[in-house]
Amino acid sequence: MDFIPELHMPVSFYFAVSLPYLGLYGHEPTRYSLGYLGQPNQYETSFSEVTGLKTSMQTIELQEAGNPVKHSLPDKVTYSDLVLKRGIATMGSNIVQWCKKTLDVPFAQRIETHTVIVDLLNPEGEPARSWTFYRAYPVSWETDSFSSTANKLSIETITLKHAGMTRTL
Repeated sequence: MDFIPELHMPVSFYFAVSLPYLGLYGHEPTRYSLGYLGQPNQYETSFSEVTGLKTSMQTIELQEAGNPVKHSLPDKVTYSDLVLKRGIATMGSNIVQWCKKTLDVPFAQRIETHTVIVDLLNPEGEPARSWTFYRAYPVSWETDSFSSTANKLSIETITLKHAGMTRTL
């Protein structure tokens, strides 16, 4: 049986997170990837988990006078925060610099927003499914607690707010 890309169901552990055309800190805009599980040599770092790929529609309940039936009317669309988890990166990381610039001295400068893309990849490492998050910026940057009795990797969690998301593939 031949491999048919359109029917391929991608696995959730083979993904990439990228900032396209990132012109941070005086660099020329390029497609700069933040992390790619599986081939870390090609990217700054790998993320162990990505959550927040959720869109919901809020509704308003309306009941007509004299009618026991309630109507549910669409109100607005909301989006979950995009949450990225990985081992603690070095200070040379561009995403660490973006978090520091935004969160260490709030409102000292204009908050830089960026488009963030999350791709699920096919066996060849090409995007099979893709979500684009618009005008994202860091709102939380957290490090797991340290414990002398635990033998585990130290994880940092970066939470991004955004103006909306679309599934592009």
